[in-house]
Amino acid sequence: MANSKYSYEEGAIDQVIGLLHDLNGAPEDALRPIVEIENPQQATDLAQVLVALCPDSANARWLRSLMLELFFSTGRLTACLDLAREMQMSNLPTDIKESAWVAELMCTAQLDSDTAVEIARSELRRRKGRLKGSQAAIICAVVIADRCWSRGALEEGLAWVKRVDEQLDGITSAYWHMHVGIDVALKLVDVGQLQRARDLWSLISNRSRHIANPCVEVGLQLIDTTLNIHQGRWHYSSVGTKQVDADGKTPCLEFTRPYQATLYAMQSVAASYAGQGEAASELLRLSRRCSKSAAGTPLDPVDLWAEILIEDATSGSEGVRTLCHKVFPQNTHLQRALFALIPGAAAFLTQAMLELKDAEAAYNIGAQVDRLRRDNPGIATMTWVADHVTGLLEGSVTLLGSIAQNHPHAWVRYIAATHLIAAVTSDRPAPAVDIESVTDEKGSSRWQSLSSREKEIALLAAEGLTNQQISSRIFRSPHTVSFHLRNIYRKMQISSRAEIGKHLPKTEV
Repeated sequence: MANSKYSYEEGAIDQVIGLLHDLNGAPEDALRPIVEIENPQQATDLAQVLVALCPDSANARWLRSLMLELFFSTGRLTACLDLAREMQMSNLPTDIKESAWVAELMCTAQLDSDTAVEIARSELRRRKGRLKGSQAAIICAVVIADRCWSRGALEEGLAWVKRVDEQLDGITSAYWHMHVGIDVALKLVDVGQLQRARDLWSLISNRSRHIANPCVEVGLQLIDTTLNIHQGRWHYSSVGTKQVDADGKTPCLEFTRPYQATLYAMQSVAASYAGQGEAASELLRLSRRCSKSAAGTPLDPVDLWAEILIEDATSGSEGVRTLCHKVFPQNTHLQRALFALIPGAAAFLTQAMLELKDAEAAYNIGAQVDRLRRDNPGIATMTWVADHVTGLLEGSVTLLGSIAQNHPHAWVRYIAATHLIAAVTSDRPAPAVDIESVTDEKGSSRWQSLSSREKEIALLAAEGLTNQQISSRIFRSPHTVSFHLRNIYRKMQISSRAEIGKHLPKTEV
């Protein structure tokens, strides 16, 4: 009986193997719909079996490329790296090897961004900066744009993003084409180029109907959520997600998809804007679980912003300040990225510091935002950020009114309106130096445009004091003094401190 059972099982296994051999020999257009099933884990397993059974078959080449995409889209970065390196060492056509090189670079960017940037810059130097006709060069540009974005260098990053957008059709892999398209669209939203982002969303959405991939679906949902937030539609998808497998420890497949952590964090932000605190906290918890599941995923600006909003709702401005003091000293790049990429974040934190009467912290934010504006002169969103913060620091009804009426982001218009009301109804502090009665006719309007603090600093600078000496006199940091001096130059229409004296009142008090 035992022998009979063994013979039956052995025969069944032989039949399955025979079927798989036949399947591997099927034409590519017949095999693709079978392998590219909705469940990426099952698709990966099937592709691996087919390649293992017939490693030299006609289908083995594209099946390996498919496995690279599936490994990446399910967060199995180590497996993706191993396969990519193996393929590059094999006797494969050049285009297949290039696809493997692309997968290796994309995985490296997730695990070790510094190394990925080094590789990308080296490859582009070798190609003399040309992207056209090279899938690998286009992906290198994506990696460099990511680095610029993470450090608030939006102008440099946008130049790379636009080049990638122009060459998007040069990416031959359907999956990498959609993945890069999603990345480009998200960056264009960050700098306010919403129409092109919508166009890319439509393009990728139409293409994804023919190539099912959960990673792409999540990326499209992230673009849609981000655009909705810009327009004031602060809703989010139902959580309804199994968090762990049956053992309570292993992260489920959903939590390893690229974009999943950021999507949950963005949905948390939307919930906070809508006043749904419990939902915001739950969504951030899911985001953190995703980040932990995806190897090498750092805390990003969206994740941090979601936490800041929740902290403000539960602990107020003091809780926000404590969180910032904990996070920012360890990651100055994250702070720059937060101010550059999250609409209203810099102004929100400035107002929180002013409410705590922490003028030093508020003016330090102003100084950092001013540097960001100077570093990114061609990025319109940075002008909005700087004007909003300056409006708060100076109590400028004009600047705050302009933001409240004209800013493209709905939530920023809302908070600017609250800041405007506060500026109109609050009493401004008395000037530190009484100079209101001593103005000459020519310089009157320029001088009167300065805030009380700026007038004080202008007088000290005119006396010949250095920034360090002024900072000691007014108990503010040298960075804050520099920030004020730049505003003084702009308002008085001068280019250096040496010219300040020409526009001072004739009589000093």
